[in-house]
Amino acid sequence: MTRIVLTTAFLAATLLASAAPKTLSYKTDVVVDGQYTEWTSPLPMTNKRTGLNFDVANDDRHLYLFLRVTDKAVQRQIVSNGFELWINADGKKKKTTGITYPLPLEDEPATITQAPAGGSTPAATTRGTNAGPQGNRGNRGGSGRNPWDMFGNQNEEADRFVISRDMILQGFLIENGQQPAKGSEVKTAITLDYDGAMLYEIAIPFNTFLKERLDSDDIKRTFAICFLVKKPSSDSPTGQMMRMGRSMGYMGPAMGPMGVSVEERRFWLKVKPALQ
Repeated sequence: MTRIVLTTAFLAATLLASAAPKTLSYKTDVVVDGQYTEWTSPLPMTNKRTGLNFDVANDDRHLYLFLRVTDKAVQRQIVSNGFELWINADGKKKKTTGITYPLPLEDEPATITQAPAGGSTPAATTRGTNAGPQGNRGNRGGSGRNPWDMFGNQNEEADRFVISRDMILQGFLIENGQQPAKGSEVKTAITLDYDGAMLYEIAIPFNTFLKERLDSDDIKRTFAICFLVKKPSSDSPTGQMMRMGRSMGYMGPAMGPMGVSVEERRFWLKVKPALQ
């Protein structure tokens, strides 16, 4: 009986410890380039459901996140379906301030074809899920290319590893909605390391969603952060295909073309900022 009580108490203490908010490390002068420069490898935290290995840090003006994704299926899901990051400054598991980057393939604006010097007027930009290889997919790494060509096959003059030229901001104090990622106050970068793992780095200024800078009053603050690997939208080709399969009695694993998962992967993390 005593052994059962002790075991139960130990499990309860373990659960409470795991649920306690993690205090972040304090980092300064972080350059958002998708490289390990300011981060320790291996990264200290892993979530099995999402396949994300990650770390989170802050200074008094920014929240920083660095993610590493080794699972190729999860990489494809991020590139095809999109990725969302949500922050709740009150520590609640409720979406309040969010970034969608990269966007789902079908939401990407098309590449504008550039006319050669002395040539004709550039072709008009098109949008939509059926734009074809010269349409929305071409905006990720060059017109007419497979979206995976962005990983290591671009020339030096091109934007490095262009996954998505646009992002969507929601619930910010700055301009919200779909907008170019380049030039945004919210800085993002995605690259691959030598092992083929996807590296995702992001810096979010506190003054874009909370206050100019953290101070001593924020020592008690808890942030809730949601990592969300999206599933296809219901009106996307993949979503329609899977809905048709289910209506015909298909009960296999929820996978789309090229092994892209159609199941949403998400988890919440509670953290406390480091202050100096």
